[in-house]
Amino acid sequence: MAKAKWTQPYIDSIVSNPNGREMVEDNLILKSSPYSNGGATFYAYVLRKRKKIGDASKIPLKKAKQLKDDLIFNARQGVSPESEITFKDFINTKDFLDWSKMKRESHVKRIESLYQVVVPFLGDIKLKNIDIQVINRYINHRGSRDGVANTTIERNLTDIRAVLRCAYDYKFIKELIKIPPMKIDRGKEPRILSEDEINRLRKVLRDNEGLPDYQIKLRKHMPLLVDIALLTGARKSEILNLTWGDLVGNETTWKEIDALPLQEESDEVDPTLEELKEDYKILVESSGRVTMIKFKGLITKSRQTRLVPVGKDLADDLMEYYWNNAMTREEFLEYSESRVNTGGNIDEVKAMTIRHEDKTKRIFPMNDIKTAFNNSKRKAELNSEVTFHSLRHTFCTRALDSFGNINTVKKLAGHSDIRTTQQYLHLLDRDKLIEDHQQFADSYSFTS
Repeated sequence: MAKAKWTQPYIDSIVSNPNGREMVEDNLILKSSPYSNGGATFYAYVLRKRKKIGDASKIPLKKAKQLKDDLIFNARQGVSPESEITFKDFINTKDFLDWSKMKRESHVKRIESLYQVVVPFLGDIKLKNIDIQVINRYINHRGSRDGVANTTIERNLTDIRAVLRCAYDYKFIKELIKIPPMKIDRGKEPRILSEDEINRLRKVLRDNEGLPDYQIKLRKHMPLLVDIALLTGARKSEILNLTWGDLVGNETTWKEIDALPLQEESDEVDPTLEELKEDYKILVESSGRVTMIKFKGLITKSRQTRLVPVGKDLADDLMEYYWNNAMTREEFLEYSESRVNTGGNIDEVKAMTIRHEDKTKRIFPMNDIKTAFNNSKRKAELNSEVTFHSLRHTFCTRALDSFGNINTVKKLAGHSDIRTTQQYLHLLDRDKLIEDHQQFADSYSFTS
């Protein structure tokens, strides 16, 4: 390689009269085209690899030397140059998908949202070129053209922040821009169900009169699922991801359960599973009565595992649901038979607990319950403001009123920030204020 003392006029002469040569000075390379109109390009040697800097006709020599020094310094410090990857290509990388699955409980929905409303606008823009001006254009696009509310746009911005955070963590971009939150009306309070509304909803869920069998079967999970939400405050996704192994027990009790009489033959037609359970009962020792539900950190929003106690009625309903839904008729017969050993005149009954092979199975193996809940809500004459998440709001308010300890409710609800729990204190204070003022108003006498 030819050596020369480089000056700006010297570089200009090479650019204007390329000769197909390659020259180097202090790890800065100038490669000229063999064609008369080809110009020349700057490169740098970085950790024994060639890195392109750019067109020598557009980058002054002084700037090229500075960029070369920056590349070498960053390489020695372990800092990668900014990637040329686009927003859309990045969210398809294994780095981002693995990061999202671990960091975000609602990973699947968040990816769907990115593709629906963010990628069409930001997808082809390079990550390194996304600045606050680009973000403001996206906000204006969603707000003015699509007419989307600020709460929805803020949810979109949260997804964008997550993408850029991951890109920054993995050194795809050098700087993490700060995206200010949208101004949102915080005056809208969480929807809390009254005692009467709760009773109406629970009654509707259990009223199967006049319904065909297939509809009864389709909605059989709803009473238990709603009760879990009301009594534990769990989120819908947390409940739908529960497995039978998440039911925790630490008591030993005796209970009469429906079961199969062993070694009894009959010429009659085989009864159904439900008929078997209705006709025959045995007293068994249950070594592990359900006392708590474990919501695992991998499926919770805060990523923290929590144990929430359950009452006797919910515990019994959970086990009843297990016997009626987790096994086929043949499996039930086989398992119940295996729990009884007949020796002499004494029948030894082993504990009837959840089978080991069932513990990894989901209790509610469905993807969503939106349609079933909305249908039940309408039948219970609850207004449109009521959502499944309202059951969680109801739990938090009632629990706070009952326990009077904000830290206890914070742990039971799985709030990562106590300020989230404090909003329910405001609701209780408001209700108390209304009650006190009503008493004051009723005691006031006006004379005409």
